Amino acid sequence: MISRNFLDMVLSVVNSNYASDADLDLIAGNRSIFSNCTMIAKRNGLYYRFINEFMKRHICLPFLDANNWNSELERLSEFKKSINLINHVSKKYNFDYILIKDCNTIEHVPRDIDIFIREGDSLRAIEAFKENGMRYVESSITEMILQQEGYVDIEIYNKINYLGKDYIDESYIFDSILDCSIFGINYHGMDSNANLILTLIHDLVGHRRITLLDFLHIENIMSDADIDKCRQYTLMKGWQNVFDLAIDELNRINNLVIVERVFISFPYIFPRSFMMKCFSLMGNLTSNRSRFIIYLSLIQDGIVEQIKKTILYDFIKSNKPIDIALASFINSINFKKYRGDKHK
Repeated sequence: MISRNFLDMVLSVVNSNYASDADLDLIAGNRSIFSNCTMIAKRNGLYYRFINEFMKRHICLPFLDANNWNSELERLSEFKKSINLINHVSKKYNFDYILIKDCNTIEHVPRDIDIFIREGDSLRAIEAFKENGMRYVESSITEMILQQEGYVDIEIYNKINYLGKDYIDESYIFDSILDCSIFGINYHGMDSNANLILTLIHDLVGHRRITLLDFLHIENIMSDADIDKCRQYTLMKGWQNVFDLAIDELNRINNLVIVERVFISFPYIFPRSFMMKCFSLMGNLTSNRSRFIIYLSLIQDGIVEQIKKTILYDFIKSNKPIDIALASFINSINFKKYRGDKHK
């Protein structure tokens, strides 16, 4: 079992604002401690940040898995190429984009890139990417996925839509555009208000979980965001009560993790009762059928998250053909599609 001590150690490495007396040399030099901390970091999108913090301090890592680290650096190279491709294609074919769900306050290597494009530009953008070597592999009501060898997946959104409801307008997203940078590469991102609203609703309804990366990122942007303006916007969109409920839940988690130092497992799964309350407040439980399907999707969430904690999941993710085949099978019976999220 992963203890509070390991979580405390990971936080002390990846979060410069976290007050801790953890000994980084001890973490790096003890096989068991390093292995458990690395596992937490990896499962929460923080593997690059965790390892890189040791390297920046020139701390020897005798138990570092060289293959895993080299794979991470390879994906970092693919990520940089993908951002450059997006910048090139959008400029050449004259369409705007915004990188969403980027967690740009914490340096990390994502598994894919999510970009928001105006609905009227979507088909033209897809053709532009295809002309530049990308393959159009699948789509849903909310996203279109493009792939190419040597690049991370690019997922195109033109709606932030869950359960048939648009939570954020296209105009609001593009009004929030900012010039941002990650790993020395410029891109178009969002201001803190839009970033907070979008990350929160995606984690809550789309995934029903929050990784440690997302948690720390949300804490970072909440200090810059105008919460009152966020509440006003979500009120206009009809889900301010859920926004308030989610902010209260995040504050509760923050108090437990950062202040009281209570152990919470990350990725944190929002409780089923909490989710049903959110869906009820949003008016999604209008029939026995909708209640039943949403409830099944929440059960599926729990099963998948338990599988992700096993060695079997790590093996599947390291074997791309098996990963693709399993993803296809799960998506064929995926109750989360009803919520508007295809991902397993």
